[in-house]
Amino acid sequence: MATPEIGSLTAHSPQESQFVGSSSGVFFINTVRQAFFSSSGEFPPPEDTLVGSESTPHPYAQEETPVSQWQYDPTVAGVLGHAPPQSLARDLMMVYFKVWHPLFPFLHGPTFLNAMELLYSQDQTQTAPRSSLAHNTPWTTIFQCVFHLATLVRPDLQLAPGMPHPTPT
Repeated sequence: MATPEIGSLTAHSPQESQFVGSSSGVFFINTVRQAFFSSSGEFPPPEDTLVGSESTPHPYAQEETPVSQWQYDPTVAGVLGHAPPQSLARDLMMVYFKVWHPLFPFLHGPTFLNAMELLYSQDQTQTAPRSSLAHNTPWTTIFQCVFHLATLVRPDLQLAPGMPHPTPT
C-alpha cells in the first residue's frame, strides 16, 4: 500500500509560487496539473506541440538541425526496453505531449516527431554505423522516458511484457 502524500501549491503573486510537500515528482506534477486545469488557461493540443501552431510561428524554423538516421541502442534497450510497435509508440507519444509536455517542455515536438518517423521508416535489420552509436544512445533514452512517462497516466497502453514498468512512489 502506498503512503498517502500531501502537499500545497500556493501562489504569492503571479510571478511567484511555492510548493510544500512530497518531492516524489508524480505527486508534484499532479498538483501542478490540477492548478493549471483550475485556472482559465488551457494547455495547447498535443498536435500543436508536435507540429507547431500557425498562430505561433517558430522564428528559427530555418535554423533547425535535422535528425539523422538512427536506431535503438541495444545496450540501453536491454535495460529500459525496446521500441514498441509503431501504433503503440504513436499513442504513447500523443499521451506524453498532451499530459507531460505542457508542464515540462523539454522536447522540441517537430524534432521528436521527425526522429520517430526516421526510427520507424528504416529497415530494422540494418545496423547503425559505428560513428552514430553516440547519437543512438540519447535518442533511445529519450524515447524510453517518453514511453514510460505516458504509461504512468495510461496504464492500459502497456509496453512489452517483462519490461520494467514505472510505478509512482
